[in-house]
Formats: sequence, C-alpha cells, structure tokens
Amino acid sequence: MIYLVSGATDTEKPFAVYDNAMARGVLSGTDVTAGSDIANMIGPQTYDYWQPITPTGFVAETLNSPEDCDAFCIANHNLHLSNGNLYLQASPDLVAGYTTVFSISNAQIVAGGADPIVVIFPKRTVQRIAFTMTLATVTLPFIGVAMLGQRTVFPGWVQPPYVQMPDAETLDLQTASTLGGHYIDGSVRRKALAQDVQFSPLDRSFVDGGLRTFGKHYNSGKPFFWGGSPLNMPNDVGYVWRSGGELRPALMDGGKYATVKMGLAGYDA
Repeated sequence: MIYLVSGATDTEKPFAVYDNAMARGVLSGTDVTAGSDIANMIGPQTYDYWQPITPTGFVAETLNSPEDCDAFCIANHNLHLSNGNLYLQASPDLVAGYTTVFSISNAQIVAGGADPIVVIFPKRTVQRIAFTMTLATVTLPFIGVAMLGQRTVFPGWVQPPYVQMPDAETLDLQTASTLGGHYIDGSVRRKALAQDVQFSPLDRSFVDGGLRTFGKHYNSGKPFFWGGSPLNMPNDVGYVWRSGGELRPALMDGGKYATVKMGLAGYDA
C-alpha cells in the first residue's frame, strides 16, 4: 500500500526508489530475536529480517552525511498482524531535534495486508532517523527490507495493457489427475509477481539524466520499490527487479522523446 503525506509532490506519475540511504549509516535499536539482526533490514534480500524481542520495536540511525529523501519503504513484513502503529521521525543534522515525518495507524496498515509499504512525504534533508512500531501486542513485528530514499519519478504514464501489482501474481502449479481425467490434488510450487511496463514517450532530458542512473541499477538486476501512480493506484506497489532484457530507451523522430519499456519480477507476499 502507498500512503501519501500531505504536501507530497509528483504523486500521479510512476516512481522507483532504489538508492537506500539507510545503507550509509550506523544502525541501533531494540534487542532482537536470535538470527534477526538489525542489519538484515538493509536488504536487498527478503529471506531474512529484523525482529525485536518486545512487541514495541525501535530503530535509530545516523547517516554518514545529510541526504535528501521523500520516501520510506518496507517489504517482507508482518506489521498488518502486529496490531501496531508506525512512526518515523527525523533530524536534518547531528544537532537539531527530531520532528515527525509521518505516522501510519494500525487500521491503515491492516488495509494493505502483507503488501509492501511505501510512504511518500514532502522532500526533506535528514541525517538522523528513528522509527517505531508501537502498541504491537499481538504478534512480534518483523521487517525484511527497509529503504529510505528519494524517488525517481518518471515524467510519463504507464500504458495499457498494464496490470497492477496485486493482480500480477504468477503461480507455478503442480496438479495430479487420474488416467480417466479425474482431479486428485493440486498445489502451488512457486509464486511470484511478473509485470511488463510500457511508458508514454519520455522527455529526452530525463532519459539522459535520471533514467540513465536508474538504468544502471535496473540492468544489474538489483531490486527496487515500484509504483505506477501513487495517487490513482495506491495498491499498485511492489518490491521488484529486472526480468528480461536491459533498459534500452528508443529515440522517437526528432530525438526529443524516447519510448521505454521494462520487465519486472517481484516478491509476492
């Protein structure tokens, strides 16, 4: 689920968050359960996680230097089961006090289920952050991947046929039947997300700038958070990576615009 904080900009267009500021700092926080070190949440892997030993979890980080950010993202979590609220506070440097960036209620988190969480807020400079899960009295919370960063916003639209992430599930089935054709049993061997994205023509200045930087990350097969239109499709969010070919912008007549498409594979909670 994508949550928009009042004052957030560029919320209609597609975005990617891939450069994790949390990978460039010193983490601290609540004591953890065995094998769930706090560093696990930096990712990019989703098979492990951070889990506090108490229902209320707290994480703090001091970044190596101030960074501009406008999004906080989480994948592989159980916050919808932990009966807790999520808060993020930040300070622009090593001296100034903390101010609240956002607070997400348990009811809002439950509505999004186990899907990735992306909170988009007005861009701000941060060097110290602290986020907390409070009132988590049912299940110990865990977070597999947490990312703080600045969105790359695509200055175009996703084009049909576009399938939102909740509907992009692919299932590898194993079924059994008799020689006579009767159904015996079936099971899902593997599940994942698969999506093909075609953009409306993108301006050349973006293609030669922000897209080229993102393209290096995409082409290497590294994961990122993706959404097709936060304002119009708040459920369309995924923790995804490249499937298929490289990102190859094709210039249109005159060279002012380019067509871009990408294939996405994703983690299916």
